[in-house]
Amino acid sequence: MMAAFWLLLVTLAGSFRGARRPLRWFVLAGCGALAVGTWQGPMQALPAVHDLIDQGGEAGDVIVNLHAQLNMLGGLMVMLVGAAGSLLALRGGRVPRRWARVALAGVVAGMGAYYVAGIGFSAVQAHAVAGGEAFRSAVARLEPWSALVLVPAAAAVLAGFGAYARAAWTATEGDRSAARLALAGMPRRFSGPVPKRVRRRSPASVAAYELPLGILGFPGLGWLFAGFPLTASVLLTLGPALTWAVIPAFFTPFGHGPLRSIGWEIELVWLPATTLLSAAFLYRAHARRRAKLKGTPPPKPRRRRRGSYRTKVSVAVGGMLLLLVTLPFVPAVAGVGSSAVRYSYQPRLTRETTGQFLRTPKGTIKLFSWSDPQDPYPGDALRVGSGQVASLLVRAAAVDRAGAYQLFDLTRGTRVPLAVERRSPRTLALAPAGSLDPGRYVFVTTHEGMFGGKDFSYVSVVNPGGSVTDVSSDTRDRAPAIAGSVLPVAAALVALLFAFLLLRSFRARPAGQKALWACGFALFAVAIACEAAAQRAGWSAALFRAYYLAGGCLTVALLGAGSAWLLLPRHRRLLVGVLAAGALSATVAVLLAPVDTHALVATASGRPPANHALGGYAYLWAIALNSLGTLFLVGGSLWSIVRRQRVAQNIWIAAGALAVAGATGMSRAGNYSLVYLGELVGIALMFAGFTLIGRKPPEPARRRRGARVLVSETPVARPG
Repeated sequence: MMAAFWLLLVTLAGSFRGARRPLRWFVLAGCGALAVGTWQGPMQALPAVHDLIDQGGEAGDVIVNLHAQLNMLGGLMVMLVGAAGSLLALRGGRVPRRWARVALAGVVAGMGAYYVAGIGFSAVQAHAVAGGEAFRSAVARLEPWSALVLVPAAAAVLAGFGAYARAAWTATEGDRSAARLALAGMPRRFSGPVPKRVRRRSPASVAAYELPLGILGFPGLGWLFAGFPLTASVLLTLGPALTWAVIPAFFTPFGHGPLRSIGWEIELVWLPATTLLSAAFLYRAHARRRAKLKGTPPPKPRRRRRGSYRTKVSVAVGGMLLLLVTLPFVPAVAGVGSSAVRYSYQPRLTRETTGQFLRTPKGTIKLFSWSDPQDPYPGDALRVGSGQVASLLVRAAAVDRAGAYQLFDLTRGTRVPLAVERRSPRTLALAPAGSLDPGRYVFVTTHEGMFGGKDFSYVSVVNPGGSVTDVSSDTRDRAPAIAGSVLPVAAALVALLFAFLLLRSFRARPAGQKALWACGFALFAVAIACEAAAQRAGWSAALFRAYYLAGGCLTVALLGAGSAWLLLPRHRRLLVGVLAAGALSATVAVLLAPVDTHALVATASGRPPANHALGGYAYLWAIALNSLGTLFLVGGSLWSIVRRQRVAQNIWIAAGALAVAGATGMSRAGNYSLVYLGELVGIALMFAGFTLIGRKPPEPARRRRGARVLVSETPVARPG
């Protein structure tokens, strides 16, 4: 099979050898990547190589999977990108000149570095695993060097595919224009002629038709009477489905939807809001059509800025790069690969729930499964009391025969007989012949999937009164450790990036507000980093002091001082003196204040401690500095908006400050669902405003009647 595939690659390379340059480069590069990837497969089948990979455990599995990524991204995708780009150029599309070089260099170099580095790092990890080291410790030992190599390689691949996406977007501009015209004309073709008596009705009377059934969850009737059958069909189809099927599934007490805590009262907000929106859009659509019938010119559409597309692309690429850089830090924050396995009771087992479970008198516990036998015995195996094991439960798409599931007593080196308690095509319940004696056990089951294999679940039975595993009754503990770590890490990285950019701008053009804003963003990053660190190891007295001082006292004060530097140019020395005295006093107060360690221990993971965790009078300095900082930050922005000075920039700053304040206020009220999202969005909005303020605004061309504009050569003094 490999010979036939290589013959196909040789045929492809020979066929496209004389093709045009971009296509030829892409096909030859793809054939080369496929040749390397397919060569790895037979090499892995050699007995000596197979034994080495098998001894490497999970690190060996990574090596096995790398050639699939090389074949797909470096082989097939490269050839498809080259073919698509060449076809777009042949059909007359306006394709950028250097897209092929950027795409080819980015994807080929990035995938090459990713493949070689992945093989190298995985080989080192596999060697350590074969020597008896745990896979998680082998991975942790190579961090952060593996991330520093693999993340730039992935970014290069992203840049390469991004160059192709930009070329495809530019080349298909005519097709998109034609598609927009076709979509714009579709309602007219679908509806046909509308009587003039309908089009001459007042917009208010037409919009009133939408209210009666819209408030009952059936929007679209007013659109149908007004002569918009296509829009009416969409609303009449989706409206009831969303109102009476999708939203109830989110708040039903029989599930775990995101609206369960709110309940059916959400419908009291959803129905009036959607009805008013539908009626308002109907009013607007009918008013435009009526004005066109009467000959009134419609309002001119807003012109699209040149930089709007580049801004959207930059934001999208920046978001993806931020995610790529954030992900390597998430395992360290969430404790993935180093923290103990957390177990929880399963209140209900749905059809999609599969795996191995242990039934106890208190409830059913999902067991953690290893793909290989563990030596030494895992320290985070489930520990239950003697007499607590009622039965073992297996759930899969199709369970195997009962003999394929075995329980071994590792302490005594014997096999425990199991009796079938209940069986169905998807469920198998097995009960031990008697009560299990204290000791270590492993439950060996058939692995679910197309490749087969075995799963190993370890359970320890302890004597009465012995230490057992703390099993949570809240099933929500299973998940959000990783997802909850992404936002604080991303916010900290964004804050550090913004502080670095401001410092670089300060070195190029020194200004006091830049230095103050940079210090504020740096302390903001420190505070979020403390929150991220607390997710892994919990809150300590030193960590909480650093968090309180950086985030609770100084961040808002420094950001507000930067705004005050611009608003009060004559009082800058006084501003610096007051800020230095306040910061020094707050630092001394926080360092000397007593910390309630019991409150820190009782704080749940991912949440900041309560206000009373820090005693003394440090809270007075936090209130004073935050109040003054917010006054200058938000108040200065609102004052500039009222005076019509840099309105857009100050709107960004005020919105960001309000987003952070709102998220923090919700957390102090007991709602922690939007804390990190509010911080990330708020800091991004504030820095966008600060960046726009730092730019030199374009000078409008001023013209006088009958006279030319005289530009003075004398420089105008500017504050700061």
